[in-house]
Amino acid sequence: SSFAAADTAALTTAVEAFRSAGVSAIIVASNQAPFKAAIGVMQTLGMTVPVFTSYVNADATAVDVATSYGFDIYTNAWVDIFSTSGQADLAIFAEAINNASFLSEGDKTLMLANSFAIAGYIAAMNFIEGIERVGTGTLTWETFIKAMESAPLNIPMGGTVDFGGGKRHGINAMSLLHYNIETHTFDKVREIETIDAIRA
Repeated sequence: SSFAAADTAALTTAVEAFRSAGVSAIIVASNQAPFKAAIGVMQTLGMTVPVFTSYVNADATAVDVATSYGFDIYTNAWVDIFSTSGQADLAIFAEAINNASFLSEGDKTLMLANSFAIAGYIAAMNFIEGIERVGTGTLTWETFIKAMESAPLNIPMGGTVDFGGGKRHGINAMSLLHYNIETHTFDKVREIETIDAIRA
């Protein structure tokens, strides 16, 4: 069912329809505001089936930390800051943030805990990797694309992405997180795995 975050009546109708259908789980494929609205209505209506959502909601800002949800919330994530290599990459990210003289100390603290700041950093690092792969050659759109396609890119705090042969699949490795209502964190319950490994 489609809904708008501000349309509580339509959202309530959709959740009630799920309850009547006896669904065993609900997938909320949306960004933060509609997701927070959906789980809020689910909580109000006393739904208890687990919720699955996208990595875009794998951040404490996507939930109401004052609410003890009566259902499990799962999200996938393409970033892993808990593994040994993830911790090492996170330390490099933290160093970059802490060395950013244009950020206030308050902004630095906010950035260090913000999954969207981490995602932006990862995008920038891969962009720089593409430029470095071009090297001393002429940098054009075509040479940049060729460089990005030349070998898989290592995603800091994540897996890899392969643009070789014209592929544009993006990230194909995710972990599974579970929202902890006590700590207000998304805790890893499965390591990053490729789609092929999950299907096997």
